[in-house]
Amino acid sequence: MKKTTILFILFTIIHCYALAQIQELAKAKNYDETLNANLLVVLKYSDSMNLRLKEAFQKYWTVTPYSFVDKSYKDSIRPLKGQRAYAVFEGTIVRVVQVNMETQIEKGTPTSWPGFYVAPLNQKKEPQVDLICARSAVNSFYYEWSKEGGFENCYYRIDFIVKQANDILSYIKANRSGDRSDFRKYVNQKAVALREKTLLVPEELTKPYDINKANLDLMEYGLGGRPVASKKPIMQQMLQADDLADYKGRVKILPYAEIARLSTSPQAKEYALFSPVVNDMKIVFIYDLATKELIYTDETFMGLKVKGKDFKELNKAAGL
Repeated sequence: MKKTTILFILFTIIHCYALAQIQELAKAKNYDETLNANLLVVLKYSDSMNLRLKEAFQKYWTVTPYSFVDKSYKDSIRPLKGQRAYAVFEGTIVRVVQVNMETQIEKGTPTSWPGFYVAPLNQKKEPQVDLICARSAVNSFYYEWSKEGGFENCYYRIDFIVKQANDILSYIKANRSGDRSDFRKYVNQKAVALREKTLLVPEELTKPYDINKANLDLMEYGLGGRPVASKKPIMQQMLQADDLADYKGRVKILPYAEIARLSTSPQAKEYALFSPVVNDMKIVFIYDLATKELIYTDETFMGLKVKGKDFKELNKAAGL
């Protein structure tokens, strides 16, 4: 009996190891197909947003060839038999489950995530959301996305989003890994730069915001979700002074508009941008304001606020 149990365990381990190898090879194939495809950057926003997206790609995109297309791009491309000729970069609303760096869609759920993503096109010229290689979420509960304005409110962060997607794909290409924890370790080694920089905190994140309306909008706009809650406002701010006080480095609070102006000035190298995202999970992003490079990231399931413990983790990574 004991021998049989040992053999069964050994078989299970070997089987799981073989399966993991197959899955890893499959993922690498998907990455290769995306990295060797022509990236179609979909311009479907306002004139100013489209221009900002164009300028961001011209400045920060180096990992693949790209071209700009409008929302009717499917009518103008011809898929090549047996290979993926194209990938696509655009903003969309989906409810997703993240598996390492890949993203899988959950259809019919009541809440959704707005964000920009890179995904290959299949033979039907449809983005394969389950093969997403790079994705940058934007806030649904705080300002950056709205049912009325779409992605217009994340205008100030487009440069950072494009650079981040480029760097994720560059990391995959160089390291043959799409494991999110590996990428996070790679990024967080750069957090030591915060010893010499002032952390810019957007003033808007310190003000109360109606997260209930934002959630109801997402339910209505999302994949078949229907509002079931009261429309009564639930006002909440993402960041409070007491929690920010746990950060040991230099801090400056400014409105988004002033941060945007500062990001193009010679003084930008002296600052880092604190840019958390809250949907059904909380992700902390911190970028070098001058280079737009991601220098720290962390994520927590659930939670609508940035807490003191998030800043304590940041202190550790930065050596503050």
